[in-house]
This record gives sequence, C-alpha cells and structure tokens, in this order.
Amino acid sequence: MNVARQASSAMWNIDKEMRIPARFEIRPARIADTEPIGRLQLASWRYAYYDIYPRERLDARSLDGFLTFWTDELTNPDEDSRIWVGTVDGVIAGFTHVSRNREAESDADTAELRGLWVQPEFIGQGLGRALLAVATRHIADSGFACAVLWVHGLNIRARRMYEVAGWADDGGRKLRSPEVGEEVRYSLPISPPLN
Repeated sequence: MNVARQASSAMWNIDKEMRIPARFEIRPARIADTEPIGRLQLASWRYAYYDIYPRERLDARSLDGFLTFWTDELTNPDEDSRIWVGTVDGVIAGFTHVSRNREAESDADTAELRGLWVQPEFIGQGLGRALLAVATRHIADSGFACAVLWVHGLNIRARRMYEVAGWADDGGRKLRSPEVGEEVRYSLPISPPLN
C-alpha cells in the first residue's frame, strides 16, 4: 500500500522556513533524558486522554512502563530512530520520536512520526508545531517520500495541529479496544529538497 498516493495533494516542502519560538530550544534526546521524557509522556498522556479514556485506564498507567520503553529507545535505538526534546530554561517541555514506519505492509520509503508530546502547560504556545517541523525536516532529509502517524480519533486538538501542518487523514484505522475507540492514520507526502 502506498500511503503517499492516498494522502492529500498538499505536499510538505522541506524548504519551508522553520520558526522555533525563541523561548524553546530543540535538541536530540540523550540517555539522561529518559526519566524526564517518561514523566512528561505520562502527564501529557493523562491530559490528552482525560475526556477520552475511562478513568480506571488513566489511573492504571504507570511511570514504570514509560521508563522501561524510553530506557530501551534511548540506549538501543533503531538505526533510523530519532528523538528530539524541546526545552524551556533547560527543562524538557516536549518531545517527538520518528523512525521508519513500523507497519508491515508499508513502503520502505515511508517514515512514521511515532509520538509528539508536550507538557500540558506549554500546549498552544508553538512547541508542538516546532517539534513537528524538526521531525518533518529530518524525515525529508533522510530521503523518505512519505510519513505517517497515528492519532486518536477524538484527539481533536492534535488532529487540528497535524492538518494545519499539511497532514491528511488517509483512511487508515486501528481499533485499540472498544472502550477507548479507534486511532486514525494521517499521512504526508514529502517533497525532495531543492538543491
């Protein structure tokens, strides 16, 4: 399946100027960032899904699971996996994670935005858009022709941000469980860099 053909005709041009708000610094993640990333993801996850997931599911999620995952990702990354953090005054306020698409039926030239999380108090201030721009720039610079991401169908704020950035719902769906609903796949064709 070629998701690039299914996406909207809008194409992200890597020559667009990236504007990162002056108060944010974006840098590659380091092993020492494991715990702050895990804590941030847990807080952001609970915030994003407060009105979507059952309360018991939100409360059952623990920091340990996130720390185990990020310890592995930061100490043993896949060859094409990249993680960036956005900081404010040296404190991690958001992060994003990209890699080659993990879906078995995907084309080899498709990347995946595996996650983008922002500390709740920084939502709406441009950090998410800046992290998305850095991730998309990396995807394009790495030679991928298309990128995909999965977002919960009811996460309207995130969906809107992706749509404004040129991503489009390509019809892909995943049902995690009946109690939490479905995820929607978005895709973005990438134009090659202009030399």
